[in-house]
Order: sequence, then C-alpha cells, then structure tokens
Amino acid sequence: MVAEFTRDETVAATEVTGLLRRPDVAFRAMSDDTARHRVNHAQVERGRQVRENFERSSPSTWSPPATPSSPRPAGPSPELRDRQLTEDEQGIVHQNIAKVQATLDWIENAVDTGKVDMDDELAALRDVIADQGWPPLIWSRSDGYQLGADRAALEAYERKVIKEKLTEFRRFITGTVAPHAAAHPGDKWVRHVTAQLNSIESTLDLVNSY
Repeated sequence: MVAEFTRDETVAATEVTGLLRRPDVAFRAMSDDTARHRVNHAQVERGRQVRENFERSSPSTWSPPATPSSPRPAGPSPELRDRQLTEDEQGIVHQNIAKVQATLDWIENAVDTGKVDMDDELAALRDVIADQGWPPLIWSRSDGYQLGADRAALEAYERKVIKEKLTEFRRFITGTVAPHAAAHPGDKWVRHVTAQLNSIESTLDLVNSY
C-alpha cells in the first residue's frame, strides 16, 4: 500500500519529508548506510545547484561601499535593494563570509606573530565547518582548497588521505613500536599497543583496498 502510494516522486518526497521531521524516524533512517549516503549526496548536489543558480543570477562584479578611508573603487555595484535572498542563498553568502573571515584572521595572525603555518588555521576552520554543518573542506593539487565538492572529488580526497595515513601508520609501527617490542618483549604496554595497532592497520588496509 505504501509502495503504491509513493510511486509518484512528488508525493513520495512530501511524505518522506514529513516522516524525517520525526526524530526517531530520522535517527533510524540515518542508521542505514545507503539512506545516509543518499541524503549526504542530495545535500551536496542541492548546495551545488543553489550556488550555481546564485552565481548566474548575481552581478558578475561587486564594489564594496565607500568609506572615509576607502573610497569606492570604479566599477558597477549590484542592485540588491529590491532582491530578497532565499534561505539557501543566504547560507552561501554566510559560508563565503566565513571563508573570508578565516583568511583575514590567518593574515592578521601571520602579521602579528610571524607564523605562516596554516595547519592550525585549517584545523580551526574544520572545527567551524563541523560545528556549523557546512560541506567538507578538501584539497587537490589541481583545484586547491574546496569547501564542498561532488561525490567523485570527495571520494578521491578521502582515498588519498587514507592511503597517506596508512603509510604513515605503518612507518610508526615498523620504525617505533616494533623496535620497542623487540627491545622489551615482556613490556605489557607495548604488547597491548602492538595488538591494537595491528588491528587498526588491518582495518585501514581494508578501507584502502576497497
């Protein structure tokens, strides 16, 4: 009866939306790997489409408002006074503002401290992304850093990181833990660590070879 009723995609979408508003139903649905993957993919795809539509419908150039210390540069300004941004478009603007703020914070810190290492700033940005529920931050040699990407790009990045971590992990085992175990075979700590790390290595190897 339910399958027959939900063959129409519009009806099905309406019913599923209503069901997912129920916390217990949403929790159980997200326990299914396929359902969770579909939802995550749909979120990324919707974000991409909204971003593309926003970029197409927005002015191609923008000039910041003039201030006493910063006169208005030459060039057209968008006529946004009569336009009401949708909630999704507002989210895109806020994401871009957050990226600009993060960049300015890093520049300010680099000027004040002389430290130009971005690792701490990237870690902080990833914390913000996780807290705000934003699309993931990835990096590729061809495109640099990207906030949000399609499924293929995300998978390629995840595979690359897992392979790097597996190599790093194996070097830690062979270069540090194994010599420790050989030098102190009766050490309960190193025996425990060796067993656990071998298990983790096997899991990472399975993921890497998938």
